[in-house]
Amino acid sequence: MSAAHTPTPWSVFRAGKQYGIDAESMQSIVSFGDDHEPDIGVQGATIEEAHANAEFIVRAVNSHEDLVAALKEARGYLELYAGTGFDFSAIDAALQKSTGDPR
Repeated sequence: MSAAHTPTPWSVFRAGKQYGIDAESMQSIVSFGDDHEPDIGVQGATIEEAHANAEFIVRAVNSHEDLVAALKEARGYLELYAGTGFDFSAIDAALQKSTGDPR
């Protein structure tokens, strides 16, 4: 059995050259950089891109459960039209990729 991830929502913090990702409980998920090493942790071609990458990670994590739920609900509605030849493969592939479970 795998461990559960830190509860969401997560957020990006910045303090000078230090930045990272925190959980709502203020527990650091990722913390990197300081006055001497601003390039440790989430990487990018520039420090701005590294910050954007950290923000993208946070958006993805915070929206993941809602998006999976919406996709499952949409699939349920679309099953009403299963006899019309609707192809569920894209929905099932997205659910498999995001949850490991196609349903």
